Amino acid sequence: MAMGVSQTAHAARIRRKRRNRWIAAAFFLFIAIVVMMESPLTRVRKYVVVGNRSIPASRILKDASLRVGISLWQVNPNYVNSQVRSKETLVSSVAVSTDYLKGIVTLRLALKQVVAMLEVSGRFYRLLDDGDVYGTVSDSSGYSWPIITSALVSTVVDGRQTTDPNVTQLCRMLPQISPSLLSQISEFHLDAYGVVTTYLNNRFEVRLKLSGFKSHLVAALDAVNYFVKQGYVPGVIDVTGGQPYQYMPLSQSTKAGN
Repeated sequence: MAMGVSQTAHAARIRRKRRNRWIAAAFFLFIAIVVMMESPLTRVRKYVVVGNRSIPASRILKDASLRVGISLWQVNPNYVNSQVRSKETLVSSVAVSTDYLKGIVTLRLALKQVVAMLEVSGRFYRLLDDGDVYGTVSDSSGYSWPIITSALVSTVVDGRQTTDPNVTQLCRMLPQISPSLLSQISEFHLDAYGVVTTYLNNRFEVRLKLSGFKSHLVAALDAVNYFVKQGYVPGVIDVTGGQPYQYMPLSQSTKAGN
């Protein structure tokens, strides 16, 4: 009986020693981690901002609350991405990479593309590929972007989408259209029913539905080229009802509109 108690006590002492060793090891590991995190070697020594063609790097770092000297572990890529995007309309995304050995944090910006200008009450605003409004331009001259007007837009807010969801939808479609086709277009007008009147540089006008816009536009421009080759004067071609397309000279179209 006494031998059994002695063996139990011995085993308990061994367990206590092991536990104490683990506690001591954990304590010193914790101290090592704290020392390492506070060490100058784990501090940000430099930031590199890439892709910020029109935005100062200092502004990007301020948006993300980043500064030299903070711990490398404090740089949260998701937080940086969300903060910069919320404050910079032009930024689509921010990818963050960290070189822990050199203490360098790199921010790679992907910027949205300007695809059109929105005209409202004689003023012009840039439109991005997600439909956001991005600042004003003095006038429409000197720019290669087509102009968009909408019957449903009377006011705009910089950094926000317009009150017409069709404008947003059109902006998202424009990057999918070849530059050669877009170069033939001067303006899009959206009515309240999802019909887009497309004004071409050769003075022809094409009416088409926003639904299936890309394929309809290609077919409409082919139809315009056909009418030009046949010697038709500039007019309005209505492709909303499918083939055969309706054609009306501009003079008659104006009279019909009156």
